[in-house]
Amino acid sequence: MSELQNLYKLQQIELELESLQKSIKELPVFAEFKKLQAETADAKEAWAWARTKLDEQAKRIKRLELDLLQTEAEQRQAQAQLFSDSGQTSKELEQLGRRSHALDCERREKEDMLLMAMEGQENLTQTVQQAEEHYRALRAKLRQLQKAGNAEIQSIKNRVNDLELQREQLQKQISEALLGEYRRQRPRYKGNPLAHLENDCCSGCRVIVFTGLKSRLKQPDSKVYCENCGRRLVP
Repeated sequence: MSELQNLYKLQQIELELESLQKSIKELPVFAEFKKLQAETADAKEAWAWARTKLDEQAKRIKRLELDLLQTEAEQRQAQAQLFSDSGQTSKELEQLGRRSHALDCERREKEDMLLMAMEGQENLTQTVQQAEEHYRALRAKLRQLQKAGNAEIQSIKNRVNDLELQREQLQKQISEALLGEYRRQRPRYKGNPLAHLENDCCSGCRVIVFTGLKSRLKQPDSKVYCENCGRRLVP
């Protein structure tokens, strides 16, 4: 392989290196990971909110139970006084009867409130379980995506390391003068100042190369440039 052909191979390696280094920064997995990470954080927050509400509901039920016990005790006391043989007047008995009835109504109302609160607790328990399952599923998916992303990044890095080693070896086989000219021309041609023939066309600009130039390419150490784009042609 000639020095110029080695230089062309070096050019293709450097183009691939630049493409790989750019692709690492633009991997779709980064956007997917960021989106899933936000969803997982929201799910964790929703789970925490549901647990807080469940704790609050348990405390509310405890208060309702204590309140109901107190009302039941007051009602029993009123009934005991109502049916005791302590010589109450008819007016006192009437008052005790009204109080006992009021306490009975209050007890029934508090029982209903307690039942509703307990139903709410059951619903909240289900909500907590569902929120936890959703969070854990998202977290597992996030870890799986992270693992897959790391594997993809590592694969690209391995390829980059291999190409960098090839580039280093190729540079040793190319003269400083030829490398210098190549480096100077790279910015002008967006990284590929060298071209070869593909179906009698310059691979850089796709314009047909005349027969005379093709013949000159066969001559050793000849410098042949595309008449259209100015790229140096490689045999």
